[in-house]
Amino acid sequence: MAFGVGAFLTPLAAAFSLTRLGGYSLIYIAGAAVLVAPILPVVRGLPPSRAKTVSSPAQRATLLALLRDRNMLLLTAIATVYLGAEIGFGGWVVSIAAAMTHLPPAYLAPSASAFWICLAAGGVPTILLLHRGIPPRRLIILGALGASAMFLLLLIVGGAAPLAIVCCALIGLSFAPILPLATALAASGGDADRSDGMRIAALFTCGQIGAAALPALQGILLGAGPAPALLLSFAAALAMAALAVAVRPNMHAA
Repeated sequence: MAFGVGAFLTPLAAAFSLTRLGGYSLIYIAGAAVLVAPILPVVRGLPPSRAKTVSSPAQRATLLALLRDRNMLLLTAIATVYLGAEIGFGGWVVSIAAAMTHLPPAYLAPSASAFWICLAAGGVPTILLLHRGIPPRRLIILGALGASAMFLLLLIVGGAAPLAIVCCALIGLSFAPILPLATALAASGGDADRSDGMRIAALFTCGQIGAAALPALQGILLGAGPAPALLLSFAAALAMAALAVAVRPNMHAA
């Protein structure tokens, strides 16, 4: 949620800096100051690790062993497509909205803010639904299908700025459960020790492939118009739903 709050405020701050202050300089300086802040706890000293040092087969698991885990491969694929779709859409959403509404990008910052804040706030209904007994895998499927429907709706009604902002918010809300629950399912596939950290590390490491590739591809497609760029997001959402369907519900809480 802290990530989402920052992603919500920063586009608005950038738009204010551009429209009211005549440039991005101040927001860049402020961003640099924020990036320095995490150094402070390191300077003070981090608390000592209390992790157990006893070796176990799970702790000695190798990447090859993870690659033999079908569910782990599927969840890693979901993370790869998700990170590409999230960063791609979140990064290009203002440009997509500008192409559809023909308004200056500086006035469309709320479309990015709506997406990111709803992506963060979506953790609340996700928790409530989990407490009601809805399986994580089903929430991933429903979220991906909901996002695909919203991408198509945005393609249809995106010419009107208010409707485009609403669609962006609903896309963020639909995306909310996908990565956290995929990560939780990946971790639950191993023992409750360091193997869960290895699984999460593998998931996010492979996920960076999508984070690097899909946003670049989306930018290229945007050169041909907003429709191809949105269709890429639509296809990514459908792919996530299909991958989640293929995950076997034999993991803890799956």
